[in-house]
Amino acid sequence: MKLLEEAMNTSAHALIEEQRLAAGTNLVKSFIIESNCRGPQELAQIRGKVSSRLHETDDSDLNYVEISRNKKRCPFLLDTSDERFWLFHTLERSEMSKWAIDGLVRSPMSRLDYVWLSRQFLTSFVADVEMSEFSAKFDSAIPENQYEKFISQMSIRVWGGASQRALRSLQETDLGYTVSLSAVRARFKLDNGYADERLTRRGLASASGTSAVVHMQTIDRVKQRYRKHVEEIEKESKSARSLRDVAPHYLTVPGGISDVRLFVERLSANMHSLRIFGVPFRIAPEFYSIPAIDLHNGD
Repeated sequence: MKLLEEAMNTSAHALIEEQRLAAGTNLVKSFIIESNCRGPQELAQIRGKVSSRLHETDDSDLNYVEISRNKKRCPFLLDTSDERFWLFHTLERSEMSKWAIDGLVRSPMSRLDYVWLSRQFLTSFVADVEMSEFSAKFDSAIPENQYEKFISQMSIRVWGGASQRALRSLQETDLGYTVSLSAVRARFKLDNGYADERLTRRGLASASGTSAVVHMQTIDRVKQRYRKHVEEIEKESKSARSLRDVAPHYLTVPGGISDVRLFVERLSANMHSLRIFGVPFRIAPEFYSIPAIDLHNGD
């Protein structure tokens, strides 16, 4: 905790004084990763884009993990105190830490997965604090008209006190339903300490500030809110862990689907983040059966 706080203080000072990070200075980064593993020891068995080595500490819930690819190595402190949602903490550069986690998650049968924080989740999470930045992407995989096709991929990043107002204005446009929030940044405070948190839709929290406690509390709130959301979905769809091997999965899309065939093809093509691989069979008009494998864990 002390090391994280020192790193947060250093990066916060650099951002305030220089408006940028000094060479060799990195933000504290914490990745929230959903686990289906029976324990951290399974990480050493993952073979694919990366390999990993696990070193135990005096705390059974904390392990030092080194993720490697070729000759590049990225160290993490792994917190497994929450059996379902693990935390990978690091002080390494963003580019290196992202490829390390991505390689771990995307390796075949890794039994790990990113969390997926929706636009509504990110917006509500910073609703009670002043948002200082947001990144958004308009990405219409199935454009409905030529106008949408022309701007089928567009990204935007806004800083400053007007961020919340700008986001609301963007969401109120005709294309608002296809705007996907990539990240939000806000300051969270506790007593005399604070943490400036940038939270991405994949559950990466990058922090600077004066309090590692605030950073950890913020991450915990993200986990608990996301857990509640996921468990409600599992309960409603009757796909809880105890039933998911035998019960069918039902998918309801509000507003309907304009092109069912294209939707089904995308759904079963092993595209991130679903990573479902299957062969769709057309049973009746606008009705498909898809024998498929969840490549996260082999279900």
